[in-house]
Amino acid sequence: AENPPNGPECGYGSFHQQYWLDGKIIAVGVIDILPYCVSSVYLYYDPDYSFLSLGVYSALREIAFTRQLHEKTPDLCFYYMGFYIHSCPKMRYKVVKIGTTVVVRAVKASVLNSNNHY
Repeated sequence: AENPPNGPECGYGSFHQQYWLDGKIIAVGVIDILPYCVSSVYLYYDPDYSFLSLGVYSALREIAFTRQLHEKTPDLCFYYMGFYIHSCPKMRYKVVKIGTTVVVRAVKASVLNSNNHY
């Protein structure tokens, strides 16, 4: 990881986030920390825990992590959910259904702004 003086303490680069439950690792998220964003690369998980919606959970944790990094690195203020491939069922958590309309969530969102309250 690259660690410039004004960057986050963990530095820039690729990292793994582990998700544990009852002493067992149930998922691993791969993220890239870049100067202006955290980019979600991939999540793999134990299919026995698919009922927990770990894709959604990991995205929420990654957004929280982005906000935490932003406190010490103000330029780091975006979260990028990564690609969406319609034909891939594992990516369906990136879609919001509103009635009969399907909307793909924005792939780049500002998660930090002095005007926003989360």
